[in-house]
Amino acid sequence: MEKDGEKYLGKYEPIISKKLFDEVQDVLSKKSHVKRQVIPFAFRGILKCASCGCQLTATKKKGRLVYYYCTNGKGICDEHKAYIKEEDLSKSLGQVFDSLLFDEKLIELVYKAKLQEQERSLSYLDSSLNGLRSRLKNLENRKNMLLDAYLDKHVPEDDFEAKNTSLKNEMLELEKEINELETRKVQKDKVTLERIKNVFLAPKNIKKLFLKENPEKQKEILNSLLWNAEVKNKKIANVSYKQPYDVLSKIENKSDFALLRRERDSNPRYA
Repeated sequence: MEKDGEKYLGKYEPIISKKLFDEVQDVLSKKSHVKRQVIPFAFRGILKCASCGCQLTATKKKGRLVYYYCTNGKGICDEHKAYIKEEDLSKSLGQVFDSLLFDEKLIELVYKAKLQEQERSLSYLDSSLNGLRSRLKNLENRKNMLLDAYLDKHVPEDDFEAKNTSLKNEMLELEKEINELETRKVQKDKVTLERIKNVFLAPKNIKKLFLKENPEKQKEILNSLLWNAEVKNKKIANVSYKQPYDVLSKIENKSDFALLRRERDSNPRYA
């Protein structure tokens, strides 16, 4: 203790022990560093305000009801006053699949038509490949015969070198053509066509799954489908789709057989 500027050794008993004092200080220190709990709202991060472009955030009311609203980060938007229930938002988000849906019977018709075209194309490719392979085989025979003639000294060395080089170059060109046609044949494989068909059919199945799931699972589905969705007047106003769904959404008349085939043929993603 200190008195009149001079220090004296204290003789009184401490109120608490040094150990208890240290434990209390440790508890107080930890409390000052406790992180605030972050509630993982399902749709936060994929929703934007159509009016100002700010992200939508969420809050929980009465301990159970979740509401979404514009953050109004620019201070110019009235949409932040409109609170949207998570369950209403979930129903509204279910509508983003509607612009991707095609009639299954129509898809099957287009698939069968393309399959027939593909079979005709593959038949032509097979015929072309057989012709090229036959020509290549003939050149190989001629090359072997030339070598035999040279070894038997029936062909001068200069003539052999010139003819051998010519045959090799012609064989290389044929092999290049064969490789190109074989690549085209693989690209026109039935499996590729099956995958394209499944791309058109997928949104209907994904929507069924979306409507059955909880908001957390719904967000996972939306993340595979959308870049983001814009909200206005408590409704989904605009949607930015990821590929290949962006292409599907831009096909206006989804019941037009001829149009659907043209869209499929003209898009390099499905070629």
